[in-house]
Amino acid sequence: MKSANNRRLHDIFTPLTNIVGVALCAMLIAGCGHSRAIVSSVFGVFWVSSSEYLIEVRHLPLKDWPKLQKFTELSDLSISENLDPKSLDKCLQTLSQLKLPRLRALRLECSPTDDGLLALTNLSSIVCLDLYGKHITDSGVRKVSANLPLLRSISFNQCTSITINGFLSLTNAIMLRDVLLNVEKLNQQEVERVIREVSQVTYWGIDRPSWGLALQPLKQLKDEKDLTIVIHYDKYGWGIDEVIKSGYEHPTDR
Repeated sequence: MKSANNRRLHDIFTPLTNIVGVALCAMLIAGCGHSRAIVSSVFGVFWVSSSEYLIEVRHLPLKDWPKLQKFTELSDLSISENLDPKSLDKCLQTLSQLKLPRLRALRLECSPTDDGLLALTNLSSIVCLDLYGKHITDSGVRKVSANLPLLRSISFNQCTSITINGFLSLTNAIMLRDVLLNVEKLNQQEVERVIREVSQVTYWGIDRPSWGLALQPLKQLKDEKDLTIVIHYDKYGWGIDEVIKSGYEHPTDR
């Protein structure tokens, strides 16, 4: 059963799902409410219109990835392959050789290695990047930060091998404004340091770690630097001021 605080939050706040990246990418991709086309085989490539701009790849054999070149209008690509990291790297390397000049958003729902991320730096039009998985390290973050010149939004989902050094390398992404940060492997001081030093970012979404997060110091940073900071709990997010006012600073009930 939900606690009183939990119920109060649901009454007070509108849940914000996957805030970082979504708003920006939605503005970049025309056509609100357009369903994502699923491509899982060569037949899927054949049947989906060449003008499709919103695609999810599922279980597409590596040999068929070059056929994605058909979709020259592609602007938002989600990859939900259930592949081992090295196999995914090969798919990303193939993707990186295609001419997709309109590609703005890339969402990974499985984990590549740093080699796969290096390949993605050939796709210089990427603005929004959603990363996933424990096989991404500081080296991979450094590569995308330094070599995707238009990157404005990045999210980290279950990227538990990234240390503070990887997150600090985001300073190299000079256009970066929005970050969804997984801080499970950081401590309080490291979280504050990342927010303070990656100074070009104005919007921080923070996945609440299991060790608990002191929010008052983050609120002070928000006020000092005129930032937006949203605390994520499961799939919901709430503004840091509202969380503190609600007395819900360290939620434990689901």
